Amino acid sequence: AIASPYALQQLNRCPEWIDTLPRLEKFLLEAEIMDVETTEKIDLEHVKKQLRLYRHQKMVEIIYLDVVGAIPVEMILRHLSDLADQLIRTALKACQLQLSAKHGQPLESNGDAMELNIIAMGKLGGRELNFSSDIDLICSYDSDGELSGYGQLSYQEYFNRLVKLTSKVLSEPTAEGFVYRVDLRLRPWGESGPVALNHSALEHYYQLHGREWEQYAMVKARVLTGSEASRNYLASMLKPFVYRKYHDYRVFDGLAGLKQKIDSQAKSGKMRVNIKVGQGGIREIEFFVQAFQILKGGRNHQLQNTGIFACFDALEKHEIVDSETIQKLREAYCYLRLLENRIQMYNDQQTHDLPDNPEQQSRIAATMNFSDWNALLAQLQQHRDRVSFYFSELFKQEDAPAAEPVLDDSFADATDDSREWEFITNSNIDKAEAINQRLNRFLQSKAWGFMSAKAKQRFGTLMPILIEAIRPGTNPDILFERFMRLFSSIAGRSVYFELLFQNQALLQKLASLFEKSAWIAGEVSQYPMLLENLIQAGDQNRFNKAILLQRLQQQLANIEGDTELELDSLRLFKREQTLVIACAELAEEIDADQVSRYLCELAEVVLESVYQLAEKALHQQFGIPECSVAGNRRKANFAIVGYGKLGGFEMHYQSDLDLIFLHDSAGEQQHTNGDKSVENSIYFARLAQKIISMTSVLTASGKLYEIDSRLRP
Repeated sequence: AIASPYALQQLNRCPEWIDTLPRLEKFLLEAEIMDVETTEKIDLEHVKKQLRLYRHQKMVEIIYLDVVGAIPVEMILRHLSDLADQLIRTALKACQLQLSAKHGQPLESNGDAMELNIIAMGKLGGRELNFSSDIDLICSYDSDGELSGYGQLSYQEYFNRLVKLTSKVLSEPTAEGFVYRVDLRLRPWGESGPVALNHSALEHYYQLHGREWEQYAMVKARVLTGSEASRNYLASMLKPFVYRKYHDYRVFDGLAGLKQKIDSQAKSGKMRVNIKVGQGGIREIEFFVQAFQILKGGRNHQLQNTGIFACFDALEKHEIVDSETIQKLREAYCYLRLLENRIQMYNDQQTHDLPDNPEQQSRIAATMNFSDWNALLAQLQQHRDRVSFYFSELFKQEDAPAAEPVLDDSFADATDDSREWEFITNSNIDKAEAINQRLNRFLQSKAWGFMSAKAKQRFGTLMPILIEAIRPGTNPDILFERFMRLFSSIAGRSVYFELLFQNQALLQKLASLFEKSAWIAGEVSQYPMLLENLIQAGDQNRFNKAILLQRLQQQLANIEGDTELELDSLRLFKREQTLVIACAELAEEIDADQVSRYLCELAEVVLESVYQLAEKALHQQFGIPECSVAGNRRKANFAIVGYGKLGGFEMHYQSDLDLIFLHDSAGEQQHTNGDKSVENSIYFARLAQKIISMTSVLTASGKLYEIDSRLRP
């Protein structure tokens, strides 16, 4: 009663609920709210009443467990979300039965009933629903068709009616209140778009028209209803829109823009008492986590999770964010969500503002174990200050004046290479005339035409910085040519111009490396994804074989099952680490013998990972190779032996690998133990072939090594 006059009101209306509360040890949902399947005629007014009464009963139980049972806030949010899931599914089922009885049932191509897919967004999608909340939904269905029943509706007309009817059943106020306020505005095209789209139209929209805020919102998307096949299809279709395999630095701009909007709203005076959108509030924590999900989730599947608590764990486990920051954010999030629920459960009202009523303040403070309201506010302010600090540090830009671009799209009209650029001639750089001509040729090239307006602006801003970086070099014209080749290779991928703009010190590093090594310049130009690796400073474990193997295997574990991405990740890892070795050699941090050893150890790390991937694939296909020796059944083992430069720790950067493959299968019954059993000789031959193929096949990221196995007996 102290915590929630709303709960007291419901218990007065249904006193029979009181007796069940003291015996309540954990939250349980009924198997069914009501049996709508066997009802001959659906009475939606009766359905509305039952749904509302059921919600009130379960809300009272959750309040009791929260306040009296003191269960963790994470579980409270999960219970609230599970309740919402059940209520939505029941409302949908009742509405679908009524519509189908009148108009007929849409069918899949195989004759099964076609179901509506409801995609839960926001806090419901993350199973983090608060006590009194809107529910954000997007609705879709498999494909279009036409019904044969009354009115001969198209499938789109049917599902649009179904969505509107379900929304009405959930949100319409009655004598018993409402179930949830339903918000459908996150759908494609917003309020101007249909409330239900088929899968193809949904995919088309996000591929061509999806905006940054929609990518951010889709982090929380959870497909709630529909057949298992359709749910899986939708999840797989949406994933590439949200989580990119390769970093897209345009996302930085989008996220920075969203952050600025959140920050601007939070600093509004009227938001000071709002614990959701005010400074240091819930939204800032959610943005912090979701930004890392978008930026890192493409290569770390553990971040592809709709739940914030799982993402806290993943960010800490993979050292993306330090443990202290995660701990403080988690504590603040739990505190803010608990306070939010206490405020909302008081009168079942959707509000995020701190109350100004002294009685309500006193009650909330008591339920949160504070002596008074001021003590609660003091703790709240500590959390908000920490959150505000971490939020402000995200995508923080140095307070330096923005450089003005010296080039823009208008210079593409040049018809010769005679134009002189003041920023070049005034720099006193050697070979200024040759550099000037080379720049003009670039501005007349197809590469310049491929560049977006934003990329051209970034390019123009970077030019004076580049000239200053290459000016001290012995042959600045040759160095400039190497940069022009890099810019030509990334012309159609503006993300890399954004990367260079966001990390201008990288130009200085590239100038030093490109001057010392034409090979590094060529490697980076051919595989621009290596630019990202150059941002990271070398650490003390960069040549530690055991740690390198652990890192590579962790990367592969995060993308398990995606063969194409596994092969690309292996190649990118090898190129990145080779570049680390080359940079260390150029900086005279390691000598020639160490270079050879580290290159050999890198090859061993890569081969070990390739072997494990190949073996796992063959185990799934054929089972494990076994043999019987002297009556004992054992696994037959496999080994890779390095010869030549690999065996003698004498590898150089372009070395191939001389390998032979051995196994110890002997005795009797030499075959695999799978359903599709093969002789061990066949198994190991295929294993060797797969290792060679995975290592030497050419992908978009190049190849790992050339394999020479001719030294075998």
